[in-house]
Amino acid sequence: MVQNKSDPPLVLLRRETRLSPWSKLIERTVQLSHGDKPQSFHTICQDDSAIILGITTQGLVPVVRQYRPALERHTIELPSGAVHVGETPNEAALRELAEEVGLCPAIHKAGADLPVLLLGSCEADSGRLEAKLWCFLVSNLVHISGWQPEPGIERLLIRPEELPTLVAEGSFCVASHLGVLALAIFANAWPMSRQR
Repeated sequence: MVQNKSDPPLVLLRRETRLSPWSKLIERTVQLSHGDKPQSFHTICQDDSAIILGITTQGLVPVVRQYRPALERHTIELPSGAVHVGETPNEAALRELAEEVGLCPAIHKAGADLPVLLLGSCEADSGRLEAKLWCFLVSNLVHISGWQPEPGIERLLIRPEELPTLVAEGSFCVASHLGVLALAIFANAWPMSRQR
């Protein structure tokens, strides 16, 4: 096959190696343009994830504190997790809220829509990581009776105005979670974006 200069890059080989139940290594041999020598590129492919910015009925934001081996320290993050097979991103968001922070939306009247707002979806990383991130704002959260925290995860309920301090001190440091805050501000759906 002859490739013209204006043609998109040509993937000559794609090989997958399963690393764990949650991830696989993808190797691609790509010819970027006609006449170029093919190059190998590697990415990690993971399940899609839901990341949830929540607000309780008292106006508090649920976050989790947990040890992250990749960083070798504890971080403070928004509730998040994988979208399971057969599950919608919206369902994953509600499940993760229940599992990680013991919260669910209060339903005011029968048939009313749940206060779940899809802020958007984005790619985790365009260079080395294949995964779609589904970003949600879920309001009107209440405690689930009998909830028990997952081992190794500490639930914190903080005031929205505490987030900038956590970001500045480096505790709240995951770029994708900062992106969810930005999406909420851009959508004028975040309480702090309306206070300015």
